[in-house]
Amino acid sequence: MLLLISLLMTTISSSQTTLITTKNDTMICITPQQLKTANLIFLEHDKLSKENDVMQSQINALKFLYEDELRIDSLYENVITDLNLTISEREKDIKKQEKLTRRAKRWTSVWQVIGWSSSLTLLLVCIL
Repeated sequence: MLLLISLLMTTISSSQTTLITTKNDTMICITPQQLKTANLIFLEHDKLSKENDVMQSQINALKFLYEDELRIDSLYENVITDLNLTISEREKDIKKQEKLTRRAKRWTSVWQVIGWSSSLTLLLVCIL
């Protein structure tokens, strides 16, 4: 019985060549090709709606990642700025130390000359 009903339904639906409906005293006729096209349009619309939802969630995830990367970049920029300031301060300290070292070497040379001169003078005074 069930087989007969299912065969009868497919026979009836496939033998129908047009879909006829009445709306506000107007008869609308749709050919099977038009019905197939309309159904395909609706299916495509559903598919694209689902794809749109998936793409929107991907866009939101990428926006979150982008904002996170911006925060990380700003932190790295702050670290780089701090390190550059530290480097410039250290370079100034090195220059000061080099200047003090040069001064100390100069004074050492002066004291050496004075020491040798006084030693030679004392030596000459003792000899004469």
